[in-house]
Amino acid sequence: MGRVRKQQMKQILAGKRKLLLGPWFRPKLVQSEMPVSQRSVSGQRQLEKLLASEKGKNFFNGRIARIGFVNRQARRERKRAANFKIPVSEIGFFDWYAASKSREKKSLQAKESKTAKTRGRLPEAVPFNLGLNSIIEIGKGAHGEPTHIILIRRPMNVATTGAGYWDLPAGLLMAGKNPVDAVNARSAAEIGIDKSKLKLIGKGLKPVKKETWFALHRMDNAAVFNAFFVQRANVSAEEVRKSIRARIRSKKDAWAPAGFAIIPRTSEAIREFIRTHDKTVIPEALRLYAMELAKAKK
Repeated sequence: MGRVRKQQMKQILAGKRKLLLGPWFRPKLVQSEMPVSQRSVSGQRQLEKLLASEKGKNFFNGRIARIGFVNRQARRERKRAANFKIPVSEIGFFDWYAASKSREKKSLQAKESKTAKTRGRLPEAVPFNLGLNSIIEIGKGAHGEPTHIILIRRPMNVATTGAGYWDLPAGLLMAGKNPVDAVNARSAAEIGIDKSKLKLIGKGLKPVKKETWFALHRMDNAAVFNAFFVQRANVSAEEVRKSIRARIRSKKDAWAPAGFAIIPRTSEAIREFIRTHDKTVIPEALRLYAMELAKAKK
């Protein structure tokens, strides 16, 4: 186990209440009142450092979705609790970034978690955002079934999390946007295809019409909830390979990936990729998907 994986596992084991995983639920985003987040001195310095850097040229202070406290589902509830509410408001990207990079964040979180009543809740001074991620199934098998999934390697100009890491197509949810529309647009842009070729996948790894989330994973160290979808792209693996290579070669695309991996859509191949690639963002979601693949075969 590499150094990065050990750190990830340490964070998970040290904060089991901070991890929420589906799979398969339909959330309702509820607009809620949330306290104003105060920038700390250390967070403001980190923001100024970002804006003064070369990578800072690619960022603007857009309004992003801010997420409030979400109860963690008990294992016994996951089969019946298909719907639950997620409180959201909005916050400027710079305000979120300064708070998420604050050195005081850990002490604020610890202070909020001293009693059983507040344990696991989000400290009001540390706003969490909502990131959308997609496990995209691609390829066309003998019977029209998908054959692979796609991962990309983030360039070093990523300022939020995962610079240089293997990641799923992803992006922050902007305030007021519909999550499915947003993830469709982002996924299509990440792999360079038309979004009309994407289908939302749900329980049993079958197409669904209703908005269905695969998993929700809370990362306290990055001040973000990562929502996962499963999507199926009606394109061949070769078509995706060509489109991503074109993105990488493009000089106009500041967010083009540094590389990509097309992995066979089998639980064995996915687990092997995780085992041999230490720097993978949230490998737990891929493991969960591998389990779903194994169940679908039975």
